[in-house]
Amino acid sequence: MNSPAASRLVLLLLCSLVAGGWVERLEGSALPRLEDSDLGGDSVFERAYRSYWEKSGASALDALRLGMFFHANAFLHEAGRCYAYVADLEGGEVSDRAAYLEACVREELGEREAARTLLEGLLDRGLDYPLARLRLARLRESQGERVETMYEQCLEVAESFAGASIALAKGAMRAGKWKQAERLLQDCLQRDRQCGDAALLLANLYAGQGDDQRAQRYLDLGQGNPRHTSTRDPWLDEVRSYRYGEYRLSCDADELFTALRFEEAGAVLERGIRLYPESGELWLGLAKLEFASDRREAAFAAIEKAVSCADARAQAFAIYGEELYRDGKYEAALSICSRALEHEVASSRIALVEARCLRELGETGKAQEALESALLRFRFDAGLLEASGDLAREEGRWDLALARFKEASKGRPMDASLYAKRLSVAIQARAWDEAEAALDTLALRLPTEGSLARLKSQYWLARALDFAESGDRESWLGALTKAFESDRGNESLFRQVAAPLVGGEEWAALLKLVGEAKGSLAESVFVLKMEGVALLQLERYEEGVLALQAARKRALAQGEHLEAQRLAALIERLAKEADSV
Repeated sequence: MNSPAASRLVLLLLCSLVAGGWVERLEGSALPRLEDSDLGGDSVFERAYRSYWEKSGASALDALRLGMFFHANAFLHEAGRCYAYVADLEGGEVSDRAAYLEACVREELGEREAARTLLEGLLDRGLDYPLARLRLARLRESQGERVETMYEQCLEVAESFAGASIALAKGAMRAGKWKQAERLLQDCLQRDRQCGDAALLLANLYAGQGDDQRAQRYLDLGQGNPRHTSTRDPWLDEVRSYRYGEYRLSCDADELFTALRFEEAGAVLERGIRLYPESGELWLGLAKLEFASDRREAAFAAIEKAVSCADARAQAFAIYGEELYRDGKYEAALSICSRALEHEVASSRIALVEARCLRELGETGKAQEALESALLRFRFDAGLLEASGDLAREEGRWDLALARFKEASKGRPMDASLYAKRLSVAIQARAWDEAEAALDTLALRLPTEGSLARLKSQYWLARALDFAESGDRESWLGALTKAFESDRGNESLFRQVAAPLVGGEEWAALLKLVGEAKGSLAESVFVLKMEGVALLQLERYEEGVLALQAARKRALAQGEHLEAQRLAALIERLAKEADSV
């Protein structure tokens, strides 16, 4: 093979390799650069990029940081090339981390096989990062493999407890193995009481078994703790610290805030404000966080900065005004509404704050004018419509209030409180069809039967009054009966229904009502007393006295001594009248 022909053959082969892309692969392994057009006109972002790029050739760690910068700012292909470059170097922790992060990028890009290969290679090399095994298990599971053994292996390492326990618990729940799922989740919470994911799954499990008390306890625990601890990944979390851009940082903070990770959200916002000190969006995020943490002095300082920035948003003015209103500082809140107009920002929330403040200051007419003016601009805003309905109801303008509440319900169709207001106003307006329609909707909307029962009884008491005024005795008696049937266990309601029957001397109807009430109000002294009164009026004297004696005995047992004395005096008087006869 040392002949000139063989040499030419080797040369041709090398040329074909170059033409076939070997050089391209070599170039692909080099650290990538961004074009000026990709920098987006953000000077802070541009300076950061220049700094990371200039340092990237100094060491593997600096090249990794360039990759993390690309990754954090959604330049995934560039991030992947940087990570691959570092991973191909001479090994060690930096290279292992780069390979892991490259696997994360490949998964984000939908390249699951490439991600799987990288993770398997890392585990074969003995990578001491347990979340790599957990990520590989999830990846294999998403591809239809059975991976329970891998999850069980993950449970041997602390950082993987939550994610692996929850994955196994979900599988057990899908298979109907409730005891196994409960044990896994309880063990998870015993190791990490802050794992909101495990608590919420337990709440669902107990709710499905009808154990409402335990379900509520774990629901409260889950909602009060960070919601996503099972997916926390320290290496990926560190990538977030390389994020730039006001919008991206604001979104990160919102995501952490929603997950109840307040400390981390605060760190993101503080870093963002250092980078973008004139960002109204970031100052607003910090103000919301401080208000949620009940640090009101710091919150008001932050919201003042938010509305003072050139990019001040209507939401910032609205929150500022709402919090001042909450503190009873109505004049100050009105001044914020005026500042919003000066900045030419407007929203229905700002208009609502203005109207509420005017209302609290006794300027009801101006408040209604402000609402009507705002409704010309924000015609279908449910909050404004509801506030307008509230004012109309206070003034006794029932038709207008009903119309406003009906319009508001279209914007908030699941809001039971609006339908309750519609019912109340419809009763006042004697618009019975509207009231019945509101009741029908409330039957679907209200979370508890007790609330609906009270509203039903109010409706039928109002109908009874209407029938009484019209002289329709049968309908009046029927409405009173339905009023009590709506909420049988309510003694106060029984008294309300019994009073007009006593006043109308409807003793037979009262006795019938007592018969229906004795089952649900068996301990009521008043029910027994009404039974005695009705029997006496119907000239059933012996039964009446026995009922009154039973009422007196119950009053004594319940410690109602004054009532017991009254009943004793009544019984004695009745006995004397009987003797005289």
